[in-house]
Amino acid sequence: MDNTLSAPRWDLSSIYPSLSSRAFKKDKKRLSDLSDSLKAMLDSSFTLGEVLPLVDEGCAIASNLSSYTLALVSVSPEDDEALIESDRVDQIISSWDSALLIFKSKIVGRKGEFSSCPEYSALLYRASIEGKHKMGKDEEELFSRLSLYSSGAFSSLQDALSGSLESAKGTLSSLRLLSSSPDRNVRKEAYEEEIRILRENRITFAYALNSIKGESLYVDKKRGWKDPYEKSLFNSALRKGTLNLLISALEEAVPLFGSYFEARRKLLHVDKLEWYDLHANLEDGRTYTFEEAEEIVTGAFSSYSDAMGALAKRAFSSGWIDGEVRKGKASGAYDTEFLKSGESRVFLNFDGSLDSVFTLAHELGHAYHDQVAFKKGKASLMRYPMTFAETASSYAEALLFEYMLENTSGKERIALLFYYASSLSDIVVDILSRYYFELEFFKKRGNGFVSPESISRIMKDAQERTYGDEVGEKHAYMWAVKSHYYSFEEPFYNYPYAFGLLLALSLRYIKLGADEYEGILSSWPEKDLETLLGKKGLFITTYDFWHRGVALIEKVLKELSDAL
Repeated sequence: MDNTLSAPRWDLSSIYPSLSSRAFKKDKKRLSDLSDSLKAMLDSSFTLGEVLPLVDEGCAIASNLSSYTLALVSVSPEDDEALIESDRVDQIISSWDSALLIFKSKIVGRKGEFSSCPEYSALLYRASIEGKHKMGKDEEELFSRLSLYSSGAFSSLQDALSGSLESAKGTLSSLRLLSSSPDRNVRKEAYEEEIRILRENRITFAYALNSIKGESLYVDKKRGWKDPYEKSLFNSALRKGTLNLLISALEEAVPLFGSYFEARRKLLHVDKLEWYDLHANLEDGRTYTFEEAEEIVTGAFSSYSDAMGALAKRAFSSGWIDGEVRKGKASGAYDTEFLKSGESRVFLNFDGSLDSVFTLAHELGHAYHDQVAFKKGKASLMRYPMTFAETASSYAEALLFEYMLENTSGKERIALLFYYASSLSDIVVDILSRYYFELEFFKKRGNGFVSPESISRIMKDAQERTYGDEVGEKHAYMWAVKSHYYSFEEPFYNYPYAFGLLLALSLRYIKLGADEYEGILSSWPEKDLETLLGKKGLFITTYDFWHRGVALIEKVLKELSDAL
């Protein structure tokens, strides 16, 4: 059976019937009008009670519009109508974002009024900090527009290239899917072709990356941030000391993976692990139909939480998932929320692998987080930092792993342990290398343009620090293929995954109950995550807390070693 053909396409009709529909056009017009109304209100005397309903309505509509066009472009990156409408929506949202920034600047110095809107007080506190970090009104208006054609355009370019660059052997996205092939020759040829394509297009990728990071350095400083790192900490709702503890925990965990890499090498019967061996399928040919994946993920969620189980059932039965692998579809996976509609959609390329099953759980973990947030009923209270978001997805994966481990034996159990160990390695070992890379790249970019060759050296040096001698030749062009590096709004789009993983594992270590878990997810917004979790008796400002997550990683790796 061809598993790739059995996966579904999503249904977006409950969001908007089409790009030409009255509902879509009405929301575009309404958001544009709300931008003007909010700016006009902010130019006169106003109360927070008068402004916040406009902010909520605008955020809800902006979410629907942007997520809808993102969804259409993701499944058809060359659809002219979708691309044109996506650009139009971006311009409307740019105007809305400009109005929001004015709002944030206007509430600086009005902290005494925050108590009059207690539900919003934490949000207003964070918004006031953002309000301090801004350029002049005219500069912000200009940058809001120009960023669509600078960092925004370069980010879209990288995404488009990743989905469209191809050779006789396939597109970049299809070649990357072959990294899990059990046939080493297939993996090797696909990897070498991937490297060839990336090397051939390295100048294009380098200009895109330099432009985005250069813009980040310049604009962040103009807005009063010390550097993109400081902005990243604020975006992540973390204190610097907490991030340092997280990095220390990751560095402690890296050596634990030596036994895993050695076991992988032996099982593959190779003298040396190469990059294209890191995700080789060790599942002894086992594949899953989409229906099997649905049953497993729903079972895992339901065994822990009735609410999570109900969310999974709704997602599968209501056309929320686009899992079919088809030509022209973008690579990768994501969950996107529609705040006005109170729904989510999950995008992935389901190929029948165990990785596809876990990716499905990962994205549905985000969707469950969406559902918890939707209960607040006010769009501005439904958004949360990426660090918090990745906790929900990692938690879902941990639940799936525990569920499957209880229900498998023999070769399937070993394959499952190998897969999860590989997934942990991707976060601990690889994400740490990405963190090192971005620190060094920003440092170099501050001194001028960084050539493709220099970027690749930085990338390989970062990978050497984490993978060391366990893996042969490193992936010198990982900086080109990973879209995470191409975000202006989210510099250091890497460590939030590690934060989410170690937080999720630490919570699983203490056997957190389903109600307690939902209570944590529903507690945002807060001043920062240290405050939020501290109120729940979870003290992430101590190394002992993070060591719980490391201990669970060590336990998984030992189970794998014992099973061999």
